[in-house]
Amino acid sequence: MIYYLSLWYPEAQRARAIAAFMTAVPVSGVIGGPLSGALLSLNGICGLAGWQWLFLIEGLPAILLGVIVLFYLTDRPEEARWLTPADRQWLVSKLATERATCTAAHPIGTFAALANPTVWQLGIIFLLAAIGFYGYSFWALIIKSLT
Repeated sequence: MIYYLSLWYPEAQRARAIAAFMTAVPVSGVIGGPLSGALLSLNGICGLAGWQWLFLIEGLPAILLGVIVLFYLTDRPEEARWLTPADRQWLVSKLATERATCTAAHPIGTFAALANPTVWQLGIIFLLAAIGFYGYSFWALIIKSLT
């Protein structure tokens, strides 16, 4: 998602867009947790179990939004029909200028970046943090609830 945002936002606005996206994760937990609990209490209504209500009510908006996004959003600003020609041209030229400046300042290819030890160290740190987080989450939610 961050890569996709980098295709659409100039540097000056990119951090704000990424911060808004990242903020949506905890906000969705704050809103989704109580909502999920309330939906689970619909057990037996219309012959559906609570978990079935949860899947239906929380799944349908995601599916509908996914279909809308599939047809409405484009991969790059050059293809965006919903932007005015002037806005599209400004955004395309601004992003092209920034990419050219970045490439000139940091002329490193993809394979060279993947061979960089710092990239591997950061990747391993992220992997270990994710394993620790998900390991604890599964233990706290599933294993601990069984005892």
